[in-house]
Amino acid sequence: KIGSTMRASLVLYSMQVNNPIVYTFRDGVESYFNDTKVHTYGAEAEWIYRDKLMELGVSYSSYFSNFDSPNYSVEEKPNSKIALPNHKVNISGRRFFGKHYFMSTQALFFSRIYGYNSCDELVEHRPMALVSLTGGFRNIGNHWDISFSINDLFNEQFVYFQAYRSGNDPLPGAGRSLNMKVVYRMPFRS
Repeated sequence: KIGSTMRASLVLYSMQVNNPIVYTFRDGVESYFNDTKVHTYGAEAEWIYRDKLMELGVSYSSYFSNFDSPNYSVEEKPNSKIALPNHKVNISGRRFFGKHYFMSTQALFFSRIYGYNSCDELVEHRPMALVSLTGGFRNIGNHWDISFSINDLFNEQFVYFQAYRSGNDPLPGAGRSLNMKVVYRMPFRS
């Protein structure tokens, strides 16, 4: 904690899984087997500022690995695992205007991701930025919150790669969407 308005954290980690169970789908046949160990290490850092009118946050996470399992590793990029970005940055902010109105934004940045396509070929997906904007009213009449948001503002259409050969293309994300959320909080009497 840094003063009354800021906090920061740093996490360093090293994780190893021995004999992970691997799923494969080849020539129309599903199978499972135990692989060699999988080892990753990395860091996560976060900084948050918060006062009565504003919240700001920035976080960064990164991982690296050894080329320890050919089933999860990218041969040409020995520090990369299949279906996971090596770097991720999250920037968020919220500003309150008066007692009831707020606006917020969030931006997620992902480095390139490697994964399998429907021909079980390893492909590289470009880096992406997912940006969302939200505005709304809170605590209206002591019970209601109403918000409107635009997700994936630039229509990046995030895709979810499987970390294994499945004979399927990556699963599509939602793409740009407009949302309205209404929350009613029931008062409870004790």
